[in-house]
Amino acid sequence: DSAMDQHRLKVALLCNRSLCFLKLNQPAAALTDASEAVLLEASSKAYYRKGKACRLLGLTSEAKCAFEKGMSVEDAAVKKESFQEELEDLQHALKELQVEPSSLARKLKSALPGSTLILAPGTYVGPIQVTKEISLVG
Repeated sequence: DSAMDQHRLKVALLCNRSLCFLKLNQPAAALTDASEAVLLEASSKAYYRKGKACRLLGLTSEAKCAFEKGMSVEDAAVKKESFQEELEDLQHALKELQVEPSSLARKLKSALPGSTLILAPGTYVGPIQVTKEISLVG
């Protein structure tokens, strides 16, 4: 069926362009394409791309949700182990950030000029508490 072929092609192109944007370090554009692909067809590849883009944007809970949903999709495009690895990496990163407030100081000191540091709400506890998402541009 021609309409079905066009639909599959559009999903594939969105997933592939999302990957290109990820490789170009343009996670917002990658997220746009991956989200559209998920709306058209809830494939494991679309969820994987969405999770990767969300993670790069600091959208931790959205990344976790995308990876979890992707694991439940019954297609062979992305191996379950890949989702599990991403979820484990995400958990490790969250634990690392929640260790102590001095980790925020290290992050701020290591930020390169012209870079953007995205901090999620509630990530740091102690004398430093981030109450909303902020971007610090060096």
